[in-house]
Amino acid sequence: MAIRRAFFERLGGFQEGWRYAEDIELSGRAERAGARSAFVPAAGVRHHKRSTLGAFAGQIFQFGAARVRLSRHERRPIEPAYWLPALWAAAFYASVAAGFSRGGFAWAPAAALALPLAAFGVETAARLGSFAALLWAPLVFAAQLHAYAAGLLCGIVRGGGKYA
Repeated sequence: MAIRRAFFERLGGFQEGWRYAEDIELSGRAERAGARSAFVPAAGVRHHKRSTLGAFAGQIFQFGAARVRLSRHERRPIEPAYWLPALWAAAFYASVAAGFSRGGFAWAPAAALALPLAAFGVETAARLGSFAALLWAPLVFAAQLHAYAAGLLCGIVRGGGKYA
């Protein structure tokens, strides 16, 4: 995100105390104030990459909780697309629980839910030319889905403020 300093100050800057989604919230205020946004492919963006799967999952958890905080702050419902990870995780856990409740594991529903993860692994491995990506990409994608879903649900239970 790039914004002129004078306009940033006129908007009141970032929300104080927010660690996540502060840029999204500021963008919304800028848009309501009449600013236009543009995608500039040549602009560089640098993100701090998390070095472990646990740190990555923790960050994504915070994104889910922040989505709740943003929704409550703007007094709008959470958009349907942001519910998809939670719905996927709920369906996965429900299929596993249903299988165990019948004395076994429900392979068919769990496998059907795992197919997008496998497809993601194949696509990533082909794009990167790395066999290791075939194994790691589905794990990272699954961790991302579950962490976001957990953050979203904890944000709802906790009121959106504690984690974000």
